[in-house]
Amino acid sequence: NPMWMRDRLRYEPREVLLAGHFPHLPRLLAALLGSADGDAAPFPPHGAVTLQSDDEGQTWRETWRSALICRKFNDNYKLWKVNIVSAITF
Repeated sequence: NPMWMRDRLRYEPREVLLAGHFPHLPRLLAALLGSADGDAAPFPPHGAVTLQSDDEGQTWRETWRSALICRKFNDNYKLWKVNIVSAITF
């Protein structure tokens, strides 16, 4: 249930980075954006989403997103930027 994390982020004055796994991050994204599970833009697999709140965490808006950055190497896809794998930053 992502609601406990949504509630924990209210009134948080610091910038926060959350890292996790599917299906938890898509559910948290939907909860923070105030939408049902399927209503928000899908969370990018192996990607990152940045949210911002202007009212102390009561409402959130998406400000940036990135999908996994890969490069092809000998017919295999390798991670190019591993520091953006499945994270939500605030």
